[in-house]
Amino acid sequence: MPLFLFHLLEYLGVDYEVDIGEINERWSREASVDVWSQIIIKETGDEVELLTRTPRTGIYRLTEDARVAFRSWGNDWHGITSESQAFYLRILAPGDYRYPGADLGALVTRGRLQADDNRLEDRCKRWISGIRAQFAGTPLVPQQPAPVSPQSFKMA
Repeated sequence: MPLFLFHLLEYLGVDYEVDIGEINERWSREASVDVWSQIIIKETGDEVELLTRTPRTGIYRLTEDARVAFRSWGNDWHGITSESQAFYLRILAPGDYRYPGADLGALVTRGRLQADDNRLEDRCKRWISGIRAQFAGTPLVPQQPAPVSPQSFKMA
């Protein structure tokens, strides 16, 4: 029960009892533990580019064919009910530069994304691939130095 309701009960003068020992015992059971995972998705390529499209912040779902689809805007992940849903927080937006090591965004979902041996679960790899597929950008073209003409070396 949310803390707000306890305050409301007190405000209304309703008598109630709370068995703290029972609550602590119930919360200590392993079955009542929520498992959440978060990952920071980073740029692993060697190219630098100006981003033209990025996934927006919100709630996403992992489809049967391993695509990631935007479900709705949101700024809170607590409504996520399954491992096929996630909250994505955009860090880089269109107009930003993607470069090696850049943080692209953060993803929060139910369940584990990493195995006990520290390897990424297949579901984690699908989330990363699906989010990364939604980025597009224009590679930066290195500027060529201006050609030097013989006239620029004239002595006075």
